[in-house]
Amino acid sequence: AQEAADVGVFERDLGAGRAHWSPAMFRLWGVDPAGRGPWVADGEYLALLHPEDREIHRARRDAMRADPFQTRFDFEFRILHGQTGEVRWLLS
Repeated sequence: AQEAADVGVFERDLGAGRAHWSPAMFRLWGVDPAGRGPWVADGEYLALLHPEDREIHRARRDAMRADPFQTRFDFEFRILHGQTGEVRWLLS
């Protein structure tokens, strides 16, 4: 169902500052998964965020990290596709 809907899935390791991405996440973000593991460092995905959305995304992410009881992260943002550079909207 996730593949048919083109939904990416990730699991974040807050302590290590990285996330485990599904194949669909790599496609959505335009990152080539060849020759690498499924882990993506925070700096790598933050660099792909649209510059105007980067700081607010970082602030929301950091607020979530600071509150271990926060369970909801709902944010619509733009990225610059890693292969084409086109602007894409994502919802996390």
